[in-house]
Amino acid sequence: HDVHIHNGRELILSLLPHHPEAAVFGRVLQLVDIASIPEFTFLRPYATPGTTALPNTTVLASQASKDKALVTLLCDLAQFFGCKPSTSRGRKNILSFVSKILAQAMKLQVRRSGTCEEPMI
Repeated sequence: HDVHIHNGRELILSLLPHHPEAAVFGRVLQLVDIASIPEFTFLRPYATPGTTALPNTTVLASQASKDKALVTLLCDLAQFFGCKPSTSRGRKNILSFVSKILAQAMKLQVRRSGTCEEPMI
């Protein structure tokens, strides 16, 4: 019953692709010790009790455009679900979500520096 304590990273990652629809996402951010999960410390402003705002895809893409650890995490998620049968529940949504975030992140990098950073690709 302490999944938010022992598996906070995995809990956030499992909800991240569904965060706009998941009313529980904000509550999970409040329960998990975000400071102990480097890939998700940028979500701290959304973990404040009483906050109803959730990070949108632009926030996620902006962070991914400058955070190799988040990109790696998203790529690992896509790879995991990419290996599942095409009939697996949620596969299409997760792959679409990761593709959208990574494409936006690369666009932001190009806009910021004129090129994509090699570790991002």
